[in-house]
Amino acid sequence: MLALGRHHSPKLQYAWSKYGAEGFLFMVVERVSDKSDLVTREQKWLDVLKPAYNIAQRAYSSLGVQHSVETRRKMSEARKGVPRGPITEAHRLALSKAAKARDQAHLCAPEAVAKSAEARRGAKRSEEAVAKMKFAAIGRKWPREVVLARAASLRATLARKKVFQR
Repeated sequence: MLALGRHHSPKLQYAWSKYGAEGFLFMVVERVSDKSDLVTREQKWLDVLKPAYNIAQRAYSSLGVQHSVETRRKMSEARKGVPRGPITEAHRLALSKAAKARDQAHLCAPEAVAKSAEARRGAKRSEEAVAKMKFAAIGRKWPREVVLARAASLRATLARKKVFQR
């Protein structure tokens, strides 16, 4: 679903669309032969790895759950008319153009930037200002190179610690 642009997790889909497959590491962490152990083992790995894109902090399985005919009808109705698949190239270009225009609106003349920087030079930030900047950095969109470097570092760390069973 990620490659099609229609994953159920908007946060994961956005990151996938931005960084691509090479920015992620998907691997089998453990093979479980007894289905009754799946939830317990999944919870163990959620606790150990603390995956960034897992919304649920607790493991749960809907294995064997059967929706009623009425529920299936309602789910079908809810999906009708919803566009499926990746956005068109024309739509992508329109979004890009709008984003570039929005970014350009925030740019200042070089003289204004230099004057502002000079006025702030040497100023110390209050603890409150630092706390606000840290809070604002939560969820920041990192450059693709940084994401790829972090993914490579994580792969190396996990391999070195032999976290995963093969």
